[in-house]
Formats: sequence, C-alpha cells, structure tokens
Amino acid sequence: MTSSWWPRLWHSGIKLWWYRLWVRADEFHPSLDIDPMVLKTMIPSERAAYLNDLARRREIAHRRFR
Repeated sequence: MTSSWWPRLWHSGIKLWWYRLWVRADEFHPSLDIDPMVLKTMIPSERAAYLNDLARRREIAHRRFR
C-alpha cells in the first residue's frame, strides 16, 4: 500500500529538494508557487518552515528579476 508514504516522499521530499537546488531568476517560475499537496502532507511546524523558505526564495528571485 504505497498511497500513504509516496505522496509525502514525492511532494515534501524529492520535488521540494529539486526546487531548492537553485533559486530561479524568474520570480514567476512554477517552483515558487505554493504546492497544496506539499501543505497537505506536512505537520504545522513543517508548513511554517516551508512557507518561510518559499518566501525567502521568492524574495531572492524578485531581487534577481529586476
């Protein structure tokens, strides 16, 4: 029964790791969108860390985009 652990591994693990490899120069890149599947698989403290990291990466991309 892979349905319980696979979404968490993919959305909160592999996909998020891939998006964090580098911050894109375009602040409208899809990797900087909020992923509802990620939020669904996280506990509240992980959600807060995810949203803080997303805001940080968006700010960096915004500065690069100018």
